[in-house]
Amino acid sequence: MRTLSRLFLLTALAACGAPGADAVFTKGNPKIAAPDSARPAPALAQAPGFQPKRYTGYYRRLSEESQFRPCGTSALLDVIGTPDARYRLHEAFRWNSVWQGLKMFGVFQGVIVTDTLRTTGTKVDTAPPVLRTRFFITGVDSLRTWQTSDCGGMRIP
Repeated sequence: MRTLSRLFLLTALAACGAPGADAVFTKGNPKIAAPDSARPAPALAQAPGFQPKRYTGYYRRLSEESQFRPCGTSALLDVIGTPDARYRLHEAFRWNSVWQGLKMFGVFQGVIVTDTLRTTGTKVDTAPPVLRTRFFITGVDSLRTWQTSDCGGMRIP
């Protein structure tokens, strides 16, 4: 048995060959990289990303619907975002509100996005698409009950 294992080991080592023995097989083969071809590849341009900014404004939540109106604007935006940020928003609302629909003042990190297409209120396939603006939340700084002096006295419905 010992002789058989030594014979098997000798056969395996012989099959591998001596160091540099594979040079016969790679000579003139264009698929093998030359030793001087190890230069770094040119850096690809990064896709433009978004930089979250700090927004303050009116926030309301009814059931699973979250809406945010930044200070100085008139549009009420649906809130979407990262799972972590949405969870933090849900927890902040749960701990700081007394009931659903309570007017809240929020300080959030996020971006206003206007690149989502949808059709408006019709069930016909040929309805023209329109742009929908939403607030993409990435972080929650604070959330508290709305006061009349918030957002410079901005009136909310």
